[in-house]
Amino acid sequence: MDDHLREALGKLLDVYDARRRADVEREQKAKDEEARFLSDFAVVRRDVIRQMGGFKVTADYCADDFVLGNETFKLGKTVVLSHHAIDHIVINLSLMASLKHQVRWMKSTRFSRPKGHFGTALTFSMPFGFLGLVAGLLFGHPLCGVALLAWAIASREALSIAVGRMVVRDPSWFNLVLLYPVRDLMGFFFWAASYMGSKILWRGRVFQLLPGGKMRAAK
Repeated sequence: MDDHLREALGKLLDVYDARRRADVEREQKAKDEEARFLSDFAVVRRDVIRQMGGFKVTADYCADDFVLGNETFKLGKTVVLSHHAIDHIVINLSLMASLKHQVRWMKSTRFSRPKGHFGTALTFSMPFGFLGLVAGLLFGHPLCGVALLAWAIASREALSIAVGRMVVRDPSWFNLVLLYPVRDLMGFFFWAASYMGSKILWRGRVFQLLPGGKMRAAK
């Protein structure tokens, strides 16, 4: 065999081997990510995953956890919320990244469950407390307005104590209880921001959310 032909054949085999190794590594990485996906938030029976068509049914969705639970329910299976409180850490490196992340969550919920998301506005307390304060001042009833705001703050702090201390048993609940009214107000602004457009930033890329919760690369 000619030396040049032997060299060319050797290069082709090297390229083939490199591509084959890359395919194997991608497949293993996908399996690892799938395993982490399950361990992060849920445990799902293997036969249920197979019945719904595999994890590919969640591939185009932003809220893949919601879709997985919803598809499980559609199959007539039981979805159970764990009574265990799972600890977590904030992964965002900056305040702005954290704010954008929370707006993305809200936008995802808006497209996945539009009616329920619209009703989420009623679950916030602080906006209505400030609305009551402004109304009381405008109509000459300042004490009534202050009382409404105080009630809004007290209800948020009571909820914070009930959840932080009695449910999740957070050891730092006492230090954080005063921040919850602020977080409640921030949540309302995140909710309002979810109606400002359909684009989100996800893993460094811009995507557009579609009705039903699917997403595609933004043009």
